[in-house]
Amino acid sequence: MNADGNVENAPPNESRIVRTPMSDHRNLVYEFGRFELIPSEYRLRCDGQPIPLDKRPFDLLVVFAARPGQLLKYDELLDLVWGPNSEVYRNALQVAKAVLHSILGEGYIETVSRCGYRFIMPVTRREEACKLPALEPLAPQTTFSAHPVSALAPEEPTTPPEFPKMLTEARPRKTRSIVSIQTKLVAAILAILLLVAAILTILVPHGIWVFSSIQPRPTGTVAVLPFTVSGKNVEDEDLGMATSDTIITKLGLAGIPVRPLSAAQRYTDTRDDPQTFGRKLGADVVAYGLIQHENDSIRVVVHLVKANDGAQLWTDNFDAKRKEIFTVQDVISRKIAEVIGLKLTDRQNKLLVSHSTENDEAYLAYERGRYLWNKRTLPAFEKAEQYFQQAIALDPGYALAYSGLADVYSMRALYGGGAPQVLFPMARKAARKALELDENSAEAHASLGLIYLYYEWDGAAAEAEFKQSLEINPNYSHVRMWRGINLTAMDRLPEAVKEMERAQELDPLSPIITSASGMPLCFQGEYSRAIEKFKNGLQLDQSFARAEFYLGIAYEQQGLHKQAVTELEKAIRFSDGNPEYQGLLAHAYAMAGDAVQARRILDKLKQRSTKEYVPAFSIALVYQALGERDRAFEWLDKAYEDRSGGMVYLRVDPLLNELRSDPRFKRLSEQIKFR
Repeated sequence: MNADGNVENAPPNESRIVRTPMSDHRNLVYEFGRFELIPSEYRLRCDGQPIPLDKRPFDLLVVFAARPGQLLKYDELLDLVWGPNSEVYRNALQVAKAVLHSILGEGYIETVSRCGYRFIMPVTRREEACKLPALEPLAPQTTFSAHPVSALAPEEPTTPPEFPKMLTEARPRKTRSIVSIQTKLVAAILAILLLVAAILTILVPHGIWVFSSIQPRPTGTVAVLPFTVSGKNVEDEDLGMATSDTIITKLGLAGIPVRPLSAAQRYTDTRDDPQTFGRKLGADVVAYGLIQHENDSIRVVVHLVKANDGAQLWTDNFDAKRKEIFTVQDVISRKIAEVIGLKLTDRQNKLLVSHSTENDEAYLAYERGRYLWNKRTLPAFEKAEQYFQQAIALDPGYALAYSGLADVYSMRALYGGGAPQVLFPMARKAARKALELDENSAEAHASLGLIYLYYEWDGAAAEAEFKQSLEINPNYSHVRMWRGINLTAMDRLPEAVKEMERAQELDPLSPIITSASGMPLCFQGEYSRAIEKFKNGLQLDQSFARAEFYLGIAYEQQGLHKQAVTELEKAIRFSDGNPEYQGLLAHAYAMAGDAVQARRILDKLKQRSTKEYVPAFSIALVYQALGERDRAFEWLDKAYEDRSGGMVYLRVDPLLNELRSDPRFKRLSEQIKFR
C-alpha cells in the first residue's frame, strides 16, 4: 500500500480488508464521535455498547476511519473493500454506505456527487496492546431495506432499483472479452432470479419494506439477545431489552424452544460476541440486532445466525415509525419461526401477532418493571412496582402489568419486604384482575399459582395454575421452577427434581433457578449434588444471597454447623440483614453449641419484629434448636397465622424432624394442604 493508501500489486485476497492480517490496523483503535472502532477485533462500539455490523459495511468503515477527510472515489472504495478483481457493482457500495449512515447518523459521511465519499468526522487514532484474534465477522447474506425514512435515510436515493438498469451500470474498470460479457449476462439473469426470490415480504400497509435472504432451515433452541439501541432518544434505552422480551414471549407462545429474557439479558454484562454467548446458553440459533431511533422514526436491523459455526441464516432491515414497533416485532417473530422450520398453524399465527397493549409507553414501563423484578432485591422490587403502576395508569386494560404487580407483591412478601398477610391479598387481587382481562395469559396463571403456593398453601390449586400457564407457554422457566417448589412441598421429590432440571435447561444462566434446583435434592438427602447446584448459582452471581442461604441449609442438614455459619453470614451481608437468614444463622449457632450467640440473635429478631415484619417461622427454628419445644410450637402457630414462607416445606424440612413426633406437629401439618 502506498502513501495514499492505494493497493500496489497486492494479490486479490490480500486486498480485502477483513481477510488480511490487518497489519496496518493490528493494534489501532479509531475513535470518532460516540464511536470506537477496533479493526483487529472486528468490533464497533457506541458509548461502550457493541454494535452489530456485517462484513462489507465494517470493511468500508475501516477504510473511512483510516483516511478521514480524504475524498475516496467509488472505484477506489470498491477495490479496497471488495478487491480489484471482484465483479461488484456500485449499488453494493451504496448499500454498505447506507447501512453505515443508518448507524452513525448525520455528520459522518459526506457524499460528493458523481465522485465518491468523504469521512468528515474527526478521527483519533491510538494504539493498544496486541490481543488474541477475534472471531471473523459473519459474512453478509442480504441487502437492506430501501424504504425511505426522513430522519435516517442516506443522502442518495434508496428506492428499490430497476434490476435491468442496475445490472447494466457496471463500473468500467477493465476491458472485457465477448466470452466474459456472455458470462456476465448469464450471471445477471441468475442474479435477477435470486433477487426476486429473496424479496419475501413488503409491508406496504405499515410503510415497512423487507428484503430477506434465507438459508436452509435449522431446528433447535433459539436465543434472542437484547437489541442494541442507538440514537438521540436516550429515554428509550430499554427499547432493545423490551423488543427482545416481546419476541421471546411470542416465540414461546408459538411453542418454539426459546431462552427466557432473564438468560438473554446477561449478554449485556459480557464481552462475548452473539455466537459465543448463544453457545453458553445452549442455543442452536441466535437472533440479535440494532435499533436506530431518531425523532419518530426507527430502523431495526436483525440477524439470525447458527451458534455452532456463525453461519448467517437470515437478516432483515426494517424502517418504520416509532409507533409501529409492535408490527416490526410481529414480523421478526414470524420470520424467525419460519426460518427455523416451524409450520405455523392459524392459532400460532394469531399468537405471534397478538398484543397485550397498543400503548408503547405502557409497554416500555412494563418491560422496565420486569427487568427490575428479575434482580430479586427489595429496592428493585419497589422500583418495579412503580413501573407496573405506571403501565396500568397508561393502559388500565393491560393484563401483563397487573400480573407484574402481583408478582412484585408476592416477592416482597417472600424476601422480607412486608407482612405476607398484607401483601399476598394485594397480589391475589392483581392476579385475578389480570385473568379477568386475559384468561389466556400464562403470566397471570403463574402469578395466581404462586399465591396458592405460598399464601393459600394449596398444592393442588397451585399445580393446576402452573400447568395451565405451561400449556400456554411451555418455555416459561420461572413457572417450571415454581412448580418444582410446589412438588417439593408436596413431597413429590423425584418429580420436583425433573421439573427443576427442565427449568435449568430453559434458563441455564439464571442464579435463582440454578440455586433453587438444588433444594429438592437437599431434602431427599443428595447433599453433594445439591451443594454443587448452590455453588453453580454463586458462580453465576458471586453475591447472590439466596444461594448462600441454600448452602447454609445444606450444611445445617448435614450437621456441618461451622460451614453453615460461614455461608449464612455471607447471605446476611449480601442481603442487607434479611431476617429469615438471621433466624437460620441463630439456629446454626445453637446446633453448634453456641447458645449465647444464638440467643443474642434471637433477642434482636424479636425486638425487630415489633417494628417490622420478621418471619415467625425463623424464630420458631431458633427455639427448636435451643430445645425449647413449647416456645417452638408457639411460634409455629404464629408462622401459620402470618403465612411465613418457610412453612411451605413443613412436610419435608429435615430441620423440623425432632418435632414431627409431637401431636401438635401433626395437627399443624394437616392444616397445610400440601398433599
